[in-house]
Amino acid sequence: MALLNSTSTRVQRHLHRLLCVFVVACTFAAPVGVAEPVARQLDIEAVFLLNLTRFIRWPDKSFPADDAPLYIGLLPTDPIATVLNEAAGGESSGSHPIKLRWIRNAADANDCHLVFFSKSTLTESAQLVAGLRDKPVLLVSDSDGFLRLGGQILLYKRGTQVRLRIDLANLRRSNLTASTSLLRVADLVNK
Repeated sequence: MALLNSTSTRVQRHLHRLLCVFVVACTFAAPVGVAEPVARQLDIEAVFLLNLTRFIRWPDKSFPADDAPLYIGLLPTDPIATVLNEAAGGESSGSHPIKLRWIRNAADANDCHLVFFSKSTLTESAQLVAGLRDKPVLLVSDSDGFLRLGGQILLYKRGTQVRLRIDLANLRRSNLTASTSLLRVADLVNK
């Protein structure tokens, strides 16, 4: 009987892992049509950002308490701000409620756990990226040259799907860890 229970437990764990990988793959492979409106693209990026918080591990010192908020930083002029604000309402990452924070400079972003820079705001915020790249802040963008600036995750389109490219060296430098489930569905650079 013990052998049967042990085998059953192993099978359940294996099925659970497969289910997790499937959910991550479906989440991070959302189709996006070439001619779809910008609003649809913003909706998809907002969902990606919220889901990313569930697959990144921050250093324990990043949260003053087990139920402290997880802050996503945005420039007030970012087109995704309104969409993300609506999508984040009532969401959490583990025990951390997700809150948005408007940032204008590096000091505003110091308490953020994730900062998103859209294509339209990246030029004006290159110095902000440089000031944050060695801190435990996940830097994400949809702008092509972002990883060279020190960002860790790039959202990009391949065909009709939004994909992830993760710069592992930049992620390590910031003392952040991505789950193996996330790493399996992303394109990895600087291994």
